[in-house]
Amino acid sequence: MNANRSASRAGVVRGLLATAIAVGALAVSPLQAAAECDGPVPSFRDALATAKRVVIGDVIAVRDGGVVEAAANDGWSSRITLRVRYTPVGKAEPTMEVSDLPTQPCAGVVQARKGDRIALAFDATDFSPPIEVNTVAWIRGTPWDYFGVETITVAEAFRLLDLTPPDTATLPEQPTQELPVGLFVALATGALAGGLAWRRSRLAK
Repeated sequence: MNANRSASRAGVVRGLLATAIAVGALAVSPLQAAAECDGPVPSFRDALATAKRVVIGDVIAVRDGGVVEAAANDGWSSRITLRVRYTPVGKAEPTMEVSDLPTQPCAGVVQARKGDRIALAFDATDFSPPIEVNTVAWIRGTPWDYFGVETITVAEAFRLLDLTPPDTATLPEQPTQELPVGLFVALATGALAGGLAWRRSRLAK
């Protein structure tokens, strides 16, 4: 009788101990998962070969309401409006709305700031074993400060796709500057005066 009671008590103790271990494991696992999921943004260069769409454009606006809020993050936003300059793979509208675009399960969503020029690769594969990813690379502006984000040129992106770069991609960009009104008036006046003088000289002959 005593032996049965002892065995029963031992079974209860083992059951409680197993429950405690299981609860402890459940409590620790989210922290471990968070640590293990601090992965890199997929390589843009590696993704190009399998991407179903590649878009290069300028961020002309950012919006709040996403995972990353522009107002709270020095202008960085995960909801951006992109004016498309080139679409070397696939098709895209002249203006794209990109909202909370995931990169890979263990990295953040794409974010950018107004004025950046970026290249996006959609529906590509990366890593081993392969998984579906989206990714980004910076052409102009300050890149997103996250592990794995790359910078690239338009010309290099086209060459990696075995495409001929557009002429504008091989030339340095020249900033557009407006002439001051006074200088414009002076130049116009000088041109007009020169034209009148030349006409008078022709008439005098």
